[in-house]
Amino acid sequence: MLWRDPQPRAGGLTTWLVLSLTVVLLAGCGGTGHSIPSPSVSPPAATIQSASPAATPSQLVASTSPSPGPSAQASPKPTDAPASAAVPSTPPTTTAAAWHAAASMIAPHVDHTATLLSDGRVLVVAGMVNYEDEKVSASAELYDPARGKWTATGSMAQARWAHTTTLLQDGRVLVAGGNSGHGDQLASAELYDPASGRWTATGSMHKIRSGHTATLLPDGRVLVAGGYDVKGAEAASTEIMGRATAELYDPSSGQWTATGSVTDPRAGATATLLPGGLVLVAGGDLDVGRPAELYDPSTGRWTPTGSMAEARRDHTATLLPDGKVLVTGGFAGSGYTVDTPCAGPSTPCSAELYDTSSGRWTATGAMHADRIGHTATFLPDGTVLVVGLGTFAAPVPAELYQPGTGRWTATASPAKTRGLTATLLLDGRVLATGDFSNRSRVVELYDPGDGS
Repeated sequence: MLWRDPQPRAGGLTTWLVLSLTVVLLAGCGGTGHSIPSPSVSPPAATIQSASPAATPSQLVASTSPSPGPSAQASPKPTDAPASAAVPSTPPTTTAAAWHAAASMIAPHVDHTATLLSDGRVLVVAGMVNYEDEKVSASAELYDPARGKWTATGSMAQARWAHTTTLLQDGRVLVAGGNSGHGDQLASAELYDPASGRWTATGSMHKIRSGHTATLLPDGRVLVAGGYDVKGAEAASTEIMGRATAELYDPSSGQWTATGSVTDPRAGATATLLPGGLVLVAGGDLDVGRPAELYDPSTGRWTPTGSMAEARRDHTATLLPDGKVLVTGGFAGSGYTVDTPCAGPSTPCSAELYDTSSGRWTATGAMHADRIGHTATFLPDGTVLVVGLGTFAAPVPAELYQPGTGRWTATASPAKTRGLTATLLLDGRVLATGDFSNRSRVVELYDPGDGS
């Protein structure tokens, strides 16, 4: 989320040709479907399969050869055996990655959220309608990948943007905090029930906050940390800083309880649930953008864990299969410009890796374009797709990170959307929604293909 001061391919067909002296038998066999492997870490990915067609009697054709003459009745010597007939080989069919236009959203959404539900649909919630008058939306809609259509699904009681949405273990969705427009931060929270399509109020947080993080813990609770806490006119007159407080939401009671505070106030940070159950919080306000901290749910305490080489805000953090965390882009250095060339340190093109075993950060390959408020999606093939914002004037090309080499490679780029949200669907495609254009309803789908 970008904070604005007050984010069946068909298988191939193989033909076997068997020759004999008396009968030529031609049999057709169906090919196997294309399968997308599931990654070993979140997000989950499903497997796409296409059934192999069964052979029919019409596919079996017999042909009788003329009777051999007397000279042909003798068995030939091994050295006299004719060379076997060459069977032309058909190279496997591959499909290149591509973006495809999808049905537009029903209502405009900018700085909204998109959440994959347990049934494979995607819930898009609220956001701004346009930036000119800071009009904020309370509407929500569902995308059904099977039908390729959007349907409205009620509205929240409170319009908001810069909020968080978290899929709970029981399938409901928690929406917390955000900005109601004109700098007013919120403490209220609401629940969405996909079974009924209805919204209900739940307990409010103890502190107002927007631009915070929200993380589902292994025990089902939700950790909310940091965020901005200014209200109304303060947004224009006060130096905006993040808050250090953190809270826990208990879905069984619908109540919030305070937990340990982070060492440094943060807003625009990232929070990543690690394999061992700890939560890594990195970056945030530029004044504290380098240090990272770990939250232990069993103790409710935070501990420092090394610092990134670059200060970052509105960056991304992605958990890789080996347990490392890839951090990319974001506001860098001491300014807000995104026009710094992609060379050297303190650029929004740089990327770093956090090693959970050592607690250290190391540099990895830099992206080819500067990015802020972009998205990073772990794909089923093990690569990371990065899409979205460079400067506010124009989109930048999409890229793929290769964890094995630490390098970035170009991939197909969206035609319209800058991917304010990117959601990995159960079939392996990526749904990108939104643009910074006012009243944007644009949607595109990324198909990773099975080729390059």
